[in-house]
Amino acid sequence: MRLLWVLLWLLSLSHLGVAQTRLPLEAASQRITFTEVVPADSFQRSELYTQTVQWLYDTYKSPHQALDILVHKRETGTLAIRGSFIPTIRQGRIMTTGRLLRYTLRLDLQEGYYTYTLTDYQLENPGAGTPLPLESLLYSSKGRKTQTALRQQYEQQVITHAQQLSESLKRQLSKRPDGEVGPW
Repeated sequence: MRLLWVLLWLLSLSHLGVAQTRLPLEAASQRITFTEVVPADSFQRSELYTQTVQWLYDTYKSPHQALDILVHKRETGTLAIRGSFIPTIRQGRIMTTGRLLRYTLRLDLQEGYYTYTLTDYQLENPGAGTPLPLESLLYSSKGRKTQTALRQQYEQQVITHAQQLSESLKRQLSKRPDGEVGPW
């Protein structure tokens, strides 16, 4: 019985850590923005580009992760795509899928490092026909964070998805390319 209480207590502590996680907001635009400069010592831009293209092919396979290529400039090492995912939302005891959540991923590849930026998160809004910026769901008009279970779930799903993309990209870009990939 004592072990059960200890496990429940530890579980509640881990839940508190999740609830307190904050989405990064870009200061000027107040848009959700994940960005990082990652060292890639001893890699040339062309190697990073080849590995990034392979990562895009490997990562965006399923239909709900539709890949819209916005920019691909091999000579400058710039890639930008429009990706998406469907969050899993708990409503009471039922797990459902949320609305399609689109985002922009921009990659700037340079000799020895690269920068990735995830931003422009937008929820599919079937009734209105135009996407809804995620910030409008998560924050009131005065910029204060609203506190509902649904909003917290979307926030956590975005953080988890961004972390998974970042880790996956870092793993791929730490390897040497096997050769050219795709028609890009």
